[in-house]
Amino acid sequence: MVYDLETKQGEWVYRTNDLFPHNEKAQDSILTHDGSYVLYSTEGRGDLFQHAFDLQTKEVIDIGDGVTTFPLLDGNVMLVTHDNKFHYFDFGTKTAQEVHAPQLKEDEELGNFTVSKDGNAIAYYVSNKDKKTVLHLYRKS
Repeated sequence: MVYDLETKQGEWVYRTNDLFPHNEKAQDSILTHDGSYVLYSTEGRGDLFQHAFDLQTKEVIDIGDGVTTFPLLDGNVMLVTHDNKFHYFDFGTKTAQEVHAPQLKEDEELGNFTVSKDGNAIAYYVSNKDKKTVLHLYRKS
């Protein structure tokens, strides 16, 4: 439902099944920073698939298979894929470009991660089977 605060009226614009709230653990907004898109996930093929609903055109945009998205200040999003890669998704072109792929050894796994609002910094930790954990910070040049 879209609710207009000025007119105090709401309108149902889109419904879907198997919806998951966007990035609820990080508690980021479900809206892009420019307010154009609602971000959400659905379960598909056993994994989460990320979508955006365009509030103006009422179009559903498939962002891609991924764990979550992070809304960026420029109105686009950073997608974190199931294979631990970070992709910049551009709503204008509806394409995703890989920004960073952590180099994980066989016994390592990616832990919690976050992306700065401008998309220029990605922080995450990597842990191994011996429970050794290392914090990584990636900055776009």
